Amino acid sequence: MCGRSKEYGAVSSARSIKNPVLICSEILDRRKNVSSDCHSVPPLHLCSHGADDFARSVQPSLVCDNEDLMSDEARALWARQRKETEEWTLLE
Repeated sequence: MCGRSKEYGAVSSARSIKNPVLICSEILDRRKNVSSDCHSVPPLHLCSHGADDFARSVQPSLVCDNEDLMSDEARALWARQRKETEEWTLLE
C-alpha cells in the first residue's frame, strides 16, 4: 500500500508464490502506469489461481511448487498430526 495515495495491490489464497509482497507491488505498479480509461485498469486484488497465474506471467522466479513453501519442521508437524487424525478415525 502506498501511504500517501492509499493505493494498494493485494494477493490472497495464492498457492505457489514465494513472496506475495513482491507480486502485490507489481499489481500496484501496473495500476499506476495505466491511462484513465476505466476499461484498461488492472485489478487491485488477485486471489487463488488468478494470483498464481499473474505471478507466473510477471516474475516466474517467484513461483514454486506448493510443497516448497512449507519448512521441514512444518511438514513433520503436519505429518504427525495427520497420522494422529487417521488413528483417531480408525478407533471410531
